[in-house]
Parts: sequence; structure tokens; C-alpha cells
Amino acid sequence: MAEQARLEAVVHGRVQGVGFRMFAADAARGMHLVGWVANESTGSVRCVAEGTRVDLERLVAALRGSSSRLAVAL
Repeated sequence: MAEQARLEAVVHGRVQGVGFRMFAADAARGMHLVGWVANESTGSVRCVAEGTRVDLERLVAALRGSSSRLAVAL
């Protein structure tokens, strides 16, 4: 069984009011990750997910492809 890991990502740019939270949640769900996505008061979106490192890296790639700036901690 693959080792479980946790991702904390803050996505900056045009991410509120454009369906980004739903995009991120759907992407994570499709990768069998668990966690949550929420708007921040700064206009960014915070995403916390847990699952295999491989799946978390796939989620990071999907988030990067959708945003101009992404801060990640794995």
C-alpha cells in the first residue's frame, strides 16, 4: 500500500467566482483524495487534501495548470 501524505495548497490569481473550488474538489475526488477547498478572505483559495503522494502530485499539476500562482506544502 502506498504511503499517505497531506497537501496544503494556496492558489492565487483569478480563482474566486469562476468555479475554481468546484474544479479543485472534482479533480481531487477523481483522484480518490479526501480533504476540503475554501475561499480565503484574501481572494485566494486554500486546498487541503490527503492521499497517496503520486495522486497529490497529480492534483498539484492540475491546480498549477489552472492558476498563475500556487503555494504548496507536501
